[in-house]
Amino acid sequence: MSKININNIIVEHFKSQFTTGFDYFIFMLIPALLTTLLVWFEISLKFQAGIIISSLSIFIGLFINVLVLLFDIIRRYTDRSIKIEVLKQVMANISFTVLLSGIAIICLFLTKIHHELSSKIFNGITIYLLAWIMLNILMILKRIYVLFLDEINQGK
Repeated sequence: MSKININNIIVEHFKSQFTTGFDYFIFMLIPALLTTLLVWFEISLKFQAGIIISSLSIFIGLFINVLVLLFDIIRRYTDRSIKIEVLKQVMANISFTVLLSGIAIICLFLTKIHHELSSKIFNGITIYLLAWIMLNILMILKRIYVLFLDEINQGK
């Protein structure tokens, strides 16, 4: 069980993502509101499932490549503890987003269930996860941008 234990990824992600009360609003409430709205208007992802699964699979591959790149940066810089801490947070955020993407792919498959209530429940869960994934991607993008900008400025 220890080989597939993802508790550290989840704990580290939540520690870095939720530092203020406003973070809870952005990363939890906005996806919930969006999900409620789309479910209320009976928007289904059932017919777009293939495209979404392909997109998430591509993102998973790209994020794993970014993790390798971050690992290389961490290995080179052991003297700047603040940068190392931010890199660890970004690693946890990317790992968590890969995990969410995998769960969203499973939920997308489950929206194809022919039981109407189950299909609607998994549709709502998938919408929530996709909104959360998109917000995480924006957060990761901003953090990576700042890290690389710092990297460029250090090289001058």
